[in-house]
Amino acid sequence: MERKPEEKKGIFTKLKENIDDHDEQMQVLGAAVRLGVVIWSGFIITLSYVELPMIKKSATAGDITFVASIFYWCTSHVWLVYW
Repeated sequence: MERKPEEKKGIFTKLKENIDDHDEQMQVLGAAVRLGVVIWSGFIITLSYVELPMIKKSATAGDITFVASIFYWCTSHVWLVYW
């Protein structure tokens, strides 16, 4: 008896199979993108304040205003929409 290997399903395929409504799919995808941006910007902000022995800071890498504003916007948007 020969068994066919199962196809590997990607994230978008699983999303389409589990959620039928297109608007709901877009809400889930939008929440995932916002969460990714919050994690990325939080990581960048943390790196600007923490000194790691492997990473040397340059003299011009001190301004994190743009990243901080993105972090603030995403966290406040997630807070207002989902809680």
